[in-house]
Amino acid sequence: NAAYTDAVGYEVQTQTAGTTYFADLVGSSAGARATTSILLPVLGVFQSLLIASLVSLVGFACLVLPSARRGC
Repeated sequence: NAAYTDAVGYEVQTQTAGTTYFADLVGSSAGARATTSILLPVLGVFQSLLIASLVSLVGFACLVLPSARRGC
């Protein structure tokens, strides 16, 4: 029974990793398309990089800080 539990746990972990990788790939592709088609022509390079940096820092803070997890 323990081997079955390990096999099921491994299968679930593999499926979760695949789903997470797919979501990351779709998100980064959508972000790249939005940046090249909307942000760069409208805002320019510097403002686009600044906005991307701020969004990344806020997302990182939401993942890392326990107090921020409740508000994100």
